[in-house]
Amino acid sequence: MTDAKAAESQNDLNRAQNDYQQAIELHGAREVEATASLSIVRQKRSGATEADIAKKDFASGLAAFSRGDYSVAKAHFDEVLALSPQNWPQRAQTSDYQRRSANRMEQQQHLNRALSEFTAKNYDAVQTEAKQVINAADGDPVLARQAQELITRVPAASVVPSTTQPTVTPEVQGMTRDAESLIQQGEYKTAWSRAAAIEQAKGDATSLRQAIRTADDNKFQELSSRYLAANKKNRSELQNLLGVFQLFANNTVNREVEARKYVDQIVGEIATLDTAPANPPAAQPVLTASVDNDAAAIRQVLSRYAEGVATGDLEKIKAVRQLKGNEEKKMIESLKATKGKGYALRNCSSPEITGDHARVSCDTVLTESEETPARRATFFLKRIYPDQWFIIPSP
Repeated sequence: MTDAKAAESQNDLNRAQNDYQQAIELHGAREVEATASLSIVRQKRSGATEADIAKKDFASGLAAFSRGDYSVAKAHFDEVLALSPQNWPQRAQTSDYQRRSANRMEQQQHLNRALSEFTAKNYDAVQTEAKQVINAADGDPVLARQAQELITRVPAASVVPSTTQPTVTPEVQGMTRDAESLIQQGEYKTAWSRAAAIEQAKGDATSLRQAIRTADDNKFQELSSRYLAANKKNRSELQNLLGVFQLFANNTVNREVEARKYVDQIVGEIATLDTAPANPPAAQPVLTASVDNDAAAIRQVLSRYAEGVATGDLEKIKAVRQLKGNEEKKMIESLKATKGKGYALRNCSSPEITGDHARVSCDTVLTESEETPARRATFFLKRIYPDQWFIIPSP
């Protein structure tokens, strides 16, 4: 990140882009910041002015803020303030949203701690943390309602004699913190698996499961509202919504059937637009990105997929690859068969990109099984955001 910032200030955009991409792939504490910075570098490479970038980044920040993704929102507003001149008309508004995003990030942290303390049956601490959520300045009312609901459950839980309360082990505490982080990232299925692991370790995951259900339902309601407000004649807007619903359908605990219905509905609406009489070229909204940017994004998706296979993490695989019914069962069996044998993709071809679809061939290698020969496999991908791709079944 340090080298990327230096390269960007020197207008060495190729080096900056490469560094930011590597920072993202490490999935560390500055991943969100790196993602926002990479978007700006790509816009600079395409010839956008700082005023254009600031305006677009401000809109991205507003979108993230409205869906409750406050860490992403703050990263965008930070970039806008760094780019825009002091007399930029929306600078004061950006500063206000930056402050509100920071407040709501802190509010989310207090709620996470309240949930963790509830699991540990530290009810005084639950009250303290939950009240911080409720009384947060410019707070998110959804988070405040969740905190209020948690408080209402304390009296009934606290009458349990202390002699019957099981000791919360460090292992359970660690899995609980991990699950709370996954909830914030929208990975509800993986968080649900952590809850099951907590119960297997003789821990109490009741409040955690409730938090997952609540966050899951809130996210679905938010996406439903976005769909209702969307311009059904705008292909780009529908394409973005499609990607969001596909990712949610792969991660939801309670709402997969409803989410898949939205996916089918949006696919049909896009198909209708695609078969309608062509508009003048200038009026056709399309997803655009440079070939270099697309290739880098595709490599990142394949890297995340290979990591998921190597670690046997089905949820990580489903986050980047569409698996239908029997395909998921086959993948589970395949993961069992290759467990402990490693997995990597090597000698990948340059992506063959046609519009919003791409194809890549790679050698699949079991790195811990030298007697197994490499096999050539072809991956098909589809663009779901301007700079994000998803692996799909072969046509």
